[in-house]
Amino acid sequence: MGAAAARRDEVQAKKREFAVIRFPGKIRKTDPDIISIGVNGEKIRCKRNEFIPVRSAFIEALRNAKEPVVEPETLDSTNPMLRRRKVVDFAQRFPFELVGWIDEEAYQNFRARTLAGESLTEREIYERIG
Repeated sequence: MGAAAARRDEVQAKKREFAVIRFPGKIRKTDPDIISIGVNGEKIRCKRNEFIPVRSAFIEALRNAKEPVVEPETLDSTNPMLRRRKVVDFAQRFPFELVGWIDEEAYQNFRARTLAGESLTEREIYERIG
């Protein structure tokens, strides 16, 4: 039973090697139009509101990209010129939608098309999601 479970986990891990993601539109004025992500020397540039095929390592990098959330500014009672801000939490730097997992063939096809400047349609993405 242990070998069967190990094989199932291996197949599941292989299925989740490639995915399609999408970044929402700008939330703040300072949000970039194009998001650059780098993993182990490989870089990709992603436009907002478009489907982007990626390797799972890029998803992990995006999940780990955090920025501090600070409480509103408060004045120091002893020195009104000194402002103190406390970090209260961390949020995802580039929120994204994981549209779905795809196989390597679909990844290669989608990647070649996006590099050629084509936009992927929602219909073709959902037909290839496994």
